[in-house]
Amino acid sequence: MAPEVRFPGIDEHAGQATAASTMDRDPTNATTTTAARWASQAMVFLTVVAFVCLGPILIFLFDPALPRPGAPDDLARVDPPADNYLAMTLAVTKSDLIRDVSVLTVSRIHPVGNYAAAPGSPVLRDDMELFINGNRFNLSANTLIRDLQVNLVHESNGLEMYPFDTHSLRFGLYAMAEHDRESLVMAMTANTTLSHNPFVPLAWSLTSKDPNMRMAAQLTSSPALTALGIHEVQITLSRWASTRAVSMAILTVMGLGTLVAFTTTLWYLLARRANQLPKAIAYHAALLFLLPVIRTSQPGIPRASTGTLVDPLVYYPSILLSAISFSSLVVAHLAQRYVEAKRRRNAAVRQLIEDQLRHRNARVFAIMDAASGPGRGGNDQFTRHGLPPLEGDTLGRNVPLPPPVGDTYAAVPRPGGGEAWEGYGGVVEEEYTEGPDPVWRGTAASPRPVGRMESGQ
Repeated sequence: MAPEVRFPGIDEHAGQATAASTMDRDPTNATTTTAARWASQAMVFLTVVAFVCLGPILIFLFDPALPRPGAPDDLARVDPPADNYLAMTLAVTKSDLIRDVSVLTVSRIHPVGNYAAAPGSPVLRDDMELFINGNRFNLSANTLIRDLQVNLVHESNGLEMYPFDTHSLRFGLYAMAEHDRESLVMAMTANTTLSHNPFVPLAWSLTSKDPNMRMAAQLTSSPALTALGIHEVQITLSRWASTRAVSMAILTVMGLGTLVAFTTTLWYLLARRANQLPKAIAYHAALLFLLPVIRTSQPGIPRASTGTLVDPLVYYPSILLSAISFSSLVVAHLAQRYVEAKRRRNAAVRQLIEDQLRHRNARVFAIMDAASGPGRGGNDQFTRHGLPPLEGDTLGRNVPLPPPVGDTYAAVPRPGGGEAWEGYGGVVEEEYTEGPDPVWRGTAASPRPVGRMESGQ
């Protein structure tokens, strides 16, 4: 029976792997481990959800700028005079901060006093013209006045400071009867003055109908112009605190997720978790595609080409770290595949060398035994002839074989009479291959007859 060969390092590693595989096959232990993993993931998910939801709730409860039930929602208003005026309701809607345009809606336009066709009538007695930022609207007499809309261009744009950006717009408002406007034009042409006020007194209230924007309005026209019937209003637009909180929560989740992914990449590379690299590569590839989606999920954020305050702080570093992590994992995986392929190739070469050595030395010892007497096979032949046993550690150095051609020979009887002289020689060529596990490889020259001499020569 061949003696048992043990390799301490390999046997201990194999024992640990066997114990680990035995624990993994244990259904109770596997169930407990899976339950604990799912529980930890659920806790992380619930923590993120609570963080995202708690901010808007607290802001709604404690932010004094939010509208409260029962509170007046007028941003600005001009109270009507005692009699004879034109009443209306103004509302700012559809604020597009990307295009810097808001829509001003004028509704509930109705005359009061002498401007009405009859006491309490909702139609005009005479034709009027309403001017808003240079836009002229004809209000026909004896006709119900429909709602009007006009686009207001923003004067300032702080979109690059999202979500802390502030925008402003301004509009002017006045109305005149059609015959009064014609009289005013004639008076200005003749460089004279009118004997009466051509402007119609206005009474209005300004409200905000955009739930995504926080607005503040201020009447900037002088009291004299306001009394005359010319009104100028400036509106400042900003985002609600809840919108800012949701945006910052999304950015926080993005940044933390990227840091976790980058830390996991370092752990994979330093701990040499080769079997988990394909899964990690898939996760990082998905993260690279999800980062732009996560960014655009912020309410009202402009395109990435525009650029905002939060992009160089969170978004661009997240993209960079994710790309570095993904590239590092791909390179590590390819390098691992290359090393494994090289190790398998070296193992095949090593086995081939051992087979060639065994085949060659078996022929050599057969000739030597024929010349010196019967002997035993296997490694005992090496020992009996003063050579080391042919084991794996034989590779990597010159194997002491019989001397070269002509120095070692044996006389082999031939059936036809006479003797044949055959000499055999060879050496193992050694080459060191770098890698995690040093591997020796080489080729062995096949035994060959190098000379032949008949008996009597």
